[in-house]
Amino acid sequence: MSDKKLIVLGAGIVGFLLAFYLVFFARQVIDEGFRESPIVKESEEKIHDYENWVEYTSKLSHFQAYFPEQPQAKAKAIPISGEDNVDAGLNIFVSELPDQSTLMIKVTRFPNIYKVKDVKFQLDETMNAILNANKRNVLRDFDPTTWQEHQALNFSIQNQEIRIMAKSIYANHAIYTLVYAAMIDQFDPEVFEKFLERFVITTDFKTPNPN
Repeated sequence: MSDKKLIVLGAGIVGFLLAFYLVFFARQVIDEGFRESPIVKESEEKIHDYENWVEYTSKLSHFQAYFPEQPQAKAKAIPISGEDNVDAGLNIFVSELPDQSTLMIKVTRFPNIYKVKDVKFQLDETMNAILNANKRNVLRDFDPTTWQEHQALNFSIQNQEIRIMAKSIYANHAIYTLVYAAMIDQFDPEVFEKFLERFVITTDFKTPNPN
């Protein structure tokens, strides 16, 4: 794992959410020789070896997923967009390969006593947080949709080096955001499709009505 990733995941970083986005956006200089190295070839083989991805279950965040490698997990309380003095629980699960291809699940859990007034707004804010993390980012596309009868948002973001494909889902009084990020010349949409199709919400209790 890169030194920068270790710094990003370090407990002393101020602003965990911003630090997380640096995993994707702070690498502005990439060694072309490294891109062509055996490390990259090994990473490509591992990320496409779907049958041997590692199963991961979070009892707290109520999901099961498969990653190319065991993910690192971090947690923090964060302010809820559009609210004063109300925090949500943030859990992030990141699996990064040596070629910098990254699969991540970000779960924002709203307090039980909090009523989500506008699900679309919260889904849009999740997308905007990634989009606005770097001034060079461009929104390639976005599509409000549903996932297993849950309100959801598909979106794709790109800058000069990195492409991101993501889906945010409102379920369990939480927002689950699945993200695949890779260097543009190594990006493969099939990786995200496999990641998403094996994602399962393990508890689906009745959530407060947002209307």
